[in-house]
Amino acid sequence: MGRKGTRKGRRGLVGYVYAPVSQAIGAVRNTVSATSNTVKRVVGNSLRGANTIGRKVTRRANATLRGLVPRGTRRRRRN
Repeated sequence: MGRKGTRKGRRGLVGYVYAPVSQAIGAVRNTVSATSNTVKRVVGNSLRGANTIGRKVTRRANATLRGLVPRGTRRRRRN
């Protein structure tokens, strides 16, 4: 039996749209790591912050979409 309440693999519509952007940000961060330490820190921290904000906005947008789309009616079981 699986555990209840785990939604780790569930991405949502906006998550699929944001995934390539997140991959591009990660690639740029990897490229910057070959430059000097000062530039690497500034740009790396900026990109990490942008990606964190993007993921949080994505999570909120997915939650909003889930709230707008009806899931269907559940029927009560009578014992």
